[in-house]
Amino acid sequence: MVPAAFVVLDALPLTASGKVDRAALPPPNRQNEPAAEPGSPLEERVADLVAELLGLPAVGVDQDFFLLGGHSLLGAQLITRLRDTYGVELTLQGLFDHPTIGAIAAEIERMVVERIESLSDDEVEALLA
Repeated sequence: MVPAAFVVLDALPLTASGKVDRAALPPPNRQNEPAAEPGSPLEERVADLVAELLGLPAVGVDQDFFLLGGHSLLGAQLITRLRDTYGVELTLQGLFDHPTIGAIAAEIERMVVERIESLSDDEVEALLA
């Protein structure tokens, strides 16, 4: 397991009895590096879904869902939200294989294109009608 965030401290805050003062510890900074901005509406929407799910103000396309604090249960929630939004069936293994926001968006795009290409001419005409 990899910690979701690291915080560098000069020293641990201590209580009067010499124990670690957990209440005085600063919150982890999960955004240590500048994040790349979404380059498409799809990337922007996926980034918004992930940020909302993880309780972060924003996420970049190069950031990893799991390193931002996501785990398998949150991953299952993300998969459900992506299915409801885009009608794609991303698996949990697919999320582990494509953990960055940009990779998730690219996988969604690949799945949508694959579904469109599998439609017959009659199905395409019915959708356009």
